[in-house]
Amino acid sequence: MKLEKRNKSTKAKEIEEALKIVQEIKERQERLQQIRDKENSIKLSKLIGNCYKFNNSYSCPESKKDHWWFYIKCCSKGEDFSINCVSFEKDKYGDVFLKREQKDVSSFDNSSYILISNKEYLREFAKFKKEVDAIELEITKEI
Repeated sequence: MKLEKRNKSTKAKEIEEALKIVQEIKERQERLQQIRDKENSIKLSKLIGNCYKFNNSYSCPESKKDHWWFYIKCCSKGEDFSINCVSFEKDKYGDVFLKREQKDVSSFDNSSYILISNKEYLREFAKFKKEVDAIELEITKEI
């Protein structure tokens, strides 16, 4: 009987110790998440207003002609450490794309994004707009 009580007592202590360890792990994970959130918040603040270009292509480019520039501007904070962006591109087939999108902050950790000036971004957007205007003119002629 004494041995049985002792085993129960030992088991209770082991369970209590395990619960303490689980609680400590939980607290450390919460602290780690707070640190990550702070780092992402700092990254996010530094991105706002920045413009980038990215050498884009479809899956298996065979030559330089298969590449084009994708431009993106980081405009404002989004939800959950995302950033609201405006991007545009004209692909190798001449198709044009303009979109608003939310990007994760970590998207810009990729060294493939090249930081450019707002002036360059606006200059390229003006060229892009001319392309869109030309397409609109072509469409209205057909109507």
